[in-house]
Amino acid sequence: MRAVSRILGSMNRSPIKVAIADDHYLTRSGFRRYLGSFDDVEVVGEANDAFEALELVQREEVDVLILDYSMPGMTGLTALPRILECAPDTRVVMVSSMPADMLRDRALRAGACEYVEKSSGPERLEQAIRAAAAS
Repeated sequence: MRAVSRILGSMNRSPIKVAIADDHYLTRSGFRRYLGSFDDVEVVGEANDAFEALELVQREEVDVLILDYSMPGMTGLTALPRILECAPDTRVVMVSSMPADMLRDRALRAGACEYVEKSSGPERLEQAIRAAAAS
């Protein structure tokens, strides 16, 4: 059903609903500020850890979740299958400060649509979010 609403939403120009899960406040606020510059993106929530991310995707309609790979308590990688189980229509963009050659394959095998190094330029994050939303 959400796949149909995703297609219809694109015809009506509904915003891409994005949530951000990262244990660093400055990272979350930077992502929120950057994404706020796009008319077709709406940040619908933030999570400080993977447990909050699980609650968030159950509570809100989230098209794309930006999920930090490594967070205290439960890593994003560990939470990813649980997130996809309770919110199967949510697409996940995994972010990390670790180089892609070390973690990208693990994230994609676990179910992430995209992997973005935090050292990348902001346009890479935008491209990943748009690609994930379109998948």
